[in-house]
Amino acid sequence: MCSLSILRKHLAKLLGEREHLERLSQETQQKLSCAKHRESTALEAQKHVQELAETVQSTAHSQIAAVITRCLQAVSDDPYEFCIKFEQKRGKTEADATFIKEGHELDPMCEAGGGVADTAAFAAQITNLLLAKPQRRKFLIFDEPFRNLHGAHFRAKVGQMIEELSHELGIQFLLFTSDDTDLPIGKVVSL
Repeated sequence: MCSLSILRKHLAKLLGEREHLERLSQETQQKLSCAKHRESTALEAQKHVQELAETVQSTAHSQIAAVITRCLQAVSDDPYEFCIKFEQKRGKTEADATFIKEGHELDPMCEAGGGVADTAAFAAQITNLLLAKPQRRKFLIFDEPFRNLHGAHFRAKVGQMIEELSHELGIQFLLFTSDDTDLPIGKVVSL
């Protein structure tokens, strides 16, 4: 009888452990189901965010590239195009700016002249102003923005480009230069 009572106690203990493990298993299954649902929802949200990001990138790229390319083509006799390449790396989007000339990609910092880089930097400031949220006053100040662009022919093109941009986009430009004959457009003040 003693051994029967020991076996009953042992059986009762094992049945209790079994019930406990079944409850744990059910709770774990519920948590797993909730986690899978959250994962599915998160992946769906990530997909929508990526689609939205691609749309924003595409829109921003077209606006930025249009202004910078326009300025590069207005100033240069041998025009460049501007392009931004977006790549997904390490879960983030990286952007690389390039110039395209005669179908070849060029690094703006190494493979294009200083005047081209100056023109692109000038145009980038314009796009920065135009795309800013909330909108800012359309007024830009530059200190020798075309210091690396040499030759009266190019300066005349720059002057015409600035006047056209000012009228079309409603932007006021204030340019500081060390040469009074540098860009004689608009109102010129000599100090």
